[in-house]
Amino acid sequence: MVSKSFGKDEGFTVGLTLLGIVFWPILGFGDARYIGPYGDPAAFKAAQNPQFDFDKPATA
Repeated sequence: MVSKSFGKDEGFTVGLTLLGIVFWPILGFGDARYIGPYGDPAAFKAAQNPQFDFDKPATA
């Protein structure tokens, strides 16, 4: 999710995982800008459930 949040693709995620010593500085000092969770604010809002109430017991 980190790479998606900065507008990068899945290949960059693999790079962050396997070659972090190289890719983390690229992400931090490069031209990447934070665009929000999931890389798309609409997708993030759709993934959340605003109807959930922590005070109500779960029903089966």
